Amino acid sequence: MRFDLFYELAVPDFAQTSEREVIRQALDQIAAADQAGFDGVWLAEHHFQRQFSHSSAPDVLMGAITQRTTRMRIGHAVVLLPLHNPVMAAERIATLDVLSDGRIDVGIGRGLSPVEYEVFGGAIEESRERVDEAIEVMRSSWGQGPVSHQGRFWSFPEVDVFPKPVQEPHPPLWTAAVTPETFALAPERDLGVLAGPFKPLFMVAQDHARFLARCQELGKDPRQLGFGMTLGVVVLDDHKRARQVAQRHIRWFYEQLLRLTAPVLERGGESYRYYREELATLRELTGGTPSLDALDAAGMVIAGSPDYAIERFQKLANTGLDHILCAVQAGGVPHADALRSIELLGERVIPALRETAAPPPGEPAGASFRDTDLRILLRDSQTLTPELALRSLPLAFRPERAEDLDALYRVEVRGRGGGTWWVRIADGRLEVLGEDPGRAPDVQVRAGARTWLRRVKGNRRPALFGRMRMSGDQEKASAFERLFL
Repeated sequence: MRFDLFYELAVPDFAQTSEREVIRQALDQIAAADQAGFDGVWLAEHHFQRQFSHSSAPDVLMGAITQRTTRMRIGHAVVLLPLHNPVMAAERIATLDVLSDGRIDVGIGRGLSPVEYEVFGGAIEESRERVDEAIEVMRSSWGQGPVSHQGRFWSFPEVDVFPKPVQEPHPPLWTAAVTPETFALAPERDLGVLAGPFKPLFMVAQDHARFLARCQELGKDPRQLGFGMTLGVVVLDDHKRARQVAQRHIRWFYEQLLRLTAPVLERGGESYRYYREELATLRELTGGTPSLDALDAAGMVIAGSPDYAIERFQKLANTGLDHILCAVQAGGVPHADALRSIELLGERVIPALRETAAPPPGEPAGASFRDTDLRILLRDSQTLTPELALRSLPLAFRPERAEDLDALYRVEVRGRGGGTWWVRIADGRLEVLGEDPGRAPDVQVRAGARTWLRRVKGNRRPALFGRMRMSGDQEKASAFERLFL
């Protein structure tokens, strides 16, 4: 497995620290990680996000990191290309590559906040096209000899661009990926993928599958391109203490992420529809404040003792994910705790997992976070309604149990908040419909609202079985119980 660090440089008011302290502490932590055996570090680029992220000029900080480390790779996660001149971005990155003696990785992305576009210019609706053209310009700028460009967004005469990067033909390029399309496009453009951190693992696993499938179609090695996932990590000697730190700081980090991603998902158009709907469901379930146990179950946090961390990282590797970006300072985790996490990860966790490899592409994954009951998100919810419970079925869906199943279920819930919905399962996928698809259902499910909510939350008392009626294909009716309830 590959272990990197990831920094947003949070300065939350409740942490009672300063921007200056956080930046200096981050440099100390990164220097310690270089000695501890970490493979790399990534710095986000965000603007105008008081408390959540004070990393508005990560390339400047990366210059300092080149002088505090000797072996770690140093990644920009990510350059907001629609907001930058790509020639100037190429010059800065090449300078960093020279300073680091060829240790720079370059993530590129479209940005998270609409206000960034309002201040720096451009339109979020045309951001993908801007990124595509900017990548072309940067790659040309890193080549030998003069370069010129005539494009939709940038045009310039023949110029010599210096310096040139140490790495040939240029530093590895990665893309921040949110929409399903991006995960398929990345291999076409020879880009690695940076996934997360605001999505549950079951969604990232679907993204990873898209990435692997496209790599296979193109005959490209997915491990050479790379697929990294970011998650909050706290590893301390005392398991209980680690959970307490994560409860205060990592939870805050994810609360802010859910809040900050809402505008871009709403304004991002049709390409963001899938995640807009899924993440809106997550926000509704949690009220925007997911519990630590829920985040843990969703594969978004690893917090505990070294032994616990080893177990959880091993499960991640079994899903096919073997490159983790550890956000050890997320949400303003205290400096001493972040340093101790780095030390323990280096002493105990990384050595135990260094030779662990994800299953080869195409081979089935072993035990995974699917072993954890994601209905904890439903059980914790204070806002659960029958409709929300239906839309949340993907959280409890077990696709590995749906092989060769093609079925349509009509679910009728009576009482307060009730209604009728259709659940369609085919090719290992689930779809919840609010309108009759025009096909006779294989199974009809009827239940009162209170009974339905209790069953969805995982209450398996025998008395409840008699209150939920199923008619139709008995084999498919039994499958419905196995898949969700």
